[in-house]
Parts: sequence; structure tokens; C-alpha cells
Amino acid sequence: MPFKALQGGDPVYPEQIESGDADLDCFDCDEPVAIRESHQRNGSFVARHFWHPSGTPDSCEAVGGESWKHQRMKSIAASKAKKRWPDATVQLEQQVADRRADVLVVFSEFHHRYGNGIAIEAQHKHEEKDFEAVEVDFQSNRYSVLWLHDEHYHGKDVDLDAGDWSIWWVDAVPERAQWDGYHGIVHWLRQEQRPNVEREILFPTEFYEAELRQAWERGKEVRNSWEEVYQKKLGGAFSTAFLSLSRAPKSNNPFVVLSKGRGSDNEIVHVPVKLSNGNAAKFRTFADSVEELADEHGDFVDEDADDWQTEVEVWFESYVEEKNGLLKIKRPPDGTVAFVLKEIEPGNASGVTVASTNLHPEKLIKAAWKIASVIEDT
Repeated sequence: MPFKALQGGDPVYPEQIESGDADLDCFDCDEPVAIRESHQRNGSFVARHFWHPSGTPDSCEAVGGESWKHQRMKSIAASKAKKRWPDATVQLEQQVADRRADVLVVFSEFHHRYGNGIAIEAQHKHEEKDFEAVEVDFQSNRYSVLWLHDEHYHGKDVDLDAGDWSIWWVDAVPERAQWDGYHGIVHWLRQEQRPNVEREILFPTEFYEAELRQAWERGKEVRNSWEEVYQKKLGGAFSTAFLSLSRAPKSNNPFVVLSKGRGSDNEIVHVPVKLSNGNAAKFRTFADSVEELADEHGDFVDEDADDWQTEVEVWFESYVEEKNGLLKIKRPPDGTVAFVLKEIEPGNASGVTVASTNLHPEKLIKAAWKIASVIEDT
């Protein structure tokens, strides 16, 4: 699918077209093309793009080559930026002083984190670019910089959170040596203020009474159980299902857990989860995608489903090498709703599926949002 077209003989990108019935021709084959709006497909974002209503001609080469790939990356980034910051102005190939940005996001009011806006640079085999000089030019005008590379793109979607960010105000912080009074205050803080004091304190004689000693011994024991940082009851047909973000005993490592009721050893899965902004964004994407499955009456159950079909699918990163987590919402053929959590590694996959008319997707949405916020704040 092309990401560049001609309108009245002038080259245009999808995000520059305001009308859905604009008169457009393919930049490569000159055949008529139309605009297709950004949308969700199988839980993934699809950027705004052009398409050939009567089929792509065999001679059309608007789907290959280095130049096409760069145009495609810029257009997808602009489409995703509009969805991310709907109140901002998003334009391609815009000038900031002496520097031109691939995609420029301009906020109507000064943003507390990003400044005046964001200069998005889509990098496709341009390693010779002076990255530091680009950042200095944009940051001096109070614009943050987002670098996007091939690995950040997945089909017609791009993960903005996974890109390389350079926030504008970081450059505005002076070097340590430029801070007035820095060396003097550090020297003062490091000097020994008071000498160490050691005192020997004896246990009271009452400690040796059997009852108090047993209580103290019990208090010393390491509690060998999972600490539930957050847990949400989802509901189920014959038992209660729980989705939780938990800490493992001793190691304190974080896990996403799905169980069919408490104490069920053979129907529970613990998936190690990396605490990162990228994973937080994926849990939010999952929650948003599940919410979009509801019909106009707010119902999630599809009574016409004739086979198991996946409606939403999101992968998240693990801190364990060669392991990943997978979240799914599926529609079984019996008219219920099914939620799946799996741990994936080469040659092996283990998971738990909860399927029931009593499974409440709205509770799952809230749980995914809460887990995202906990991951991001940890």
C-alpha cells in the first residue's frame, strides 16, 4: 500500500489529506487511489494510508525501495502521533529554525514534559546523521526529539514509547561544575557531623518466658508466599478467576498471574513481566482494544461466533531471556468470552484460559489499566 500520492500534481502524504473523497493518483503508477483512515485490526493499530480501490497494478512499485520505506515510516509515525496527541498539530516535513523534522508535533500550550512539541525522526539506514547536532538544534527551540528505527515498527503500527527519546529540558540543565556553590555544599555534607555512638542493650528478662520467645521466633520466619501488589476478581462459571500483579517470595521478582480460584495448582500461570514504560503501554493498548469489542448495548458476548477466534492479542516483555508474555481475548463458539494469559518460550508455551458468560471484560479492562499504572510507577 502506498504512503505517498499526487494531488493536483503535487506530492502528498496521507496525514495531509483532509477529505476522504479527494482526487488522488498513485505517486508511482498514476492510477487512482483513495484514503483509508487509521483503525484497529485484530488489536493492532493500522496507520492512515492510500490504497488502490480497483486493485494494485502489477507495474506499481509504490511498495518497495529505500525511499518508499522512509515515506512509510514517516506516515505511520504521523498517524500514530495524531492518535496519541489528538489536540496537537501534527505535520510532516516541518521546519524548526534551520532544522527540518520528518514529523513535527506542536502542542497548543507548553507541555510540562515535552515542551513546545516533539520532533519525530524516522531513521532508515541513515547512520551518518549527526544525532547530537540534531538534538541540540531542536532542544534549543524547546522541542523534544523522538528517534524511531525499523525495529520499532510492526506492520502498519509503531511503538512510540519504545523509541529513543531525548527530552528538551535535559539539555537545559547546566553541567555540575556550573552550579553555584556546588563544591562547597558537597564538601560540607560529606564531612563527619557527629561521631558514631555504640551502646549495648540487653533483652529484658521477660523475653526468656516461653510465650514471648515463641512469638518472637514466629515473627522471624520468612513468609514463603506471593505478595499481591494488585489483584482483581474477574468472575467465572464455577469458580472465581483472579488476575494479579504479584511479587515472588525471596527474589521479589514481578509476575503477572492468572488463576482459576485460589489454591488451584494446575490452573494457574505466573508470567515474569519486565517493569518498563513499554510494557505499561502494551497493557493500556490491551485494555483499550478489549473496550472496543463491546457493541452498542455494552455487551461483549458474541452469540453468533461459530469457532474460536482471537479478537485481541498483545505481547509483553519478560525480564527472563527468551521468554515473553501473551494476553488474548477470544470468542469461543458457545457464545462466551475467553481471556488467555500465556508464558511463551522457544519450543514451549504454558497458560490458563478463563471462558465464561460470567467473565466481566469491564473488570479485565480496569485490571489491565491498574497493572499498567503499577508497572509504570514501580
